[in-house]
Amino acid sequence: AGVCGGCALGLMLDPPKSSYWIRYSPRYYLSNLSGVFGGSSKTLLLTSKAEHETNVPEVVQQLVSTRRLDTAGSDSEDEH
Repeated sequence: AGVCGGCALGLMLDPPKSSYWIRYSPRYYLSNLSGVFGGSSKTLLLTSKAEHETNVPEVVQQLVSTRRLDTAGSDSEDEH
């Protein structure tokens, strides 16, 4: 019990600088817990449709006919 308490006290007085410790340490446990139940400004679900500029039918046609994309770089095996 003494060794365990000494280790815990040492961690509380001089905590490690790792991101794992910051995320899961007892000191930040209450703030993380309040963020879960208190809500946050970020939403879990999307609020609007994602916009993409890729022409999917053209990409499929390239892959089906040539098995590669025209915009992709050259293959290193083809140069030998």
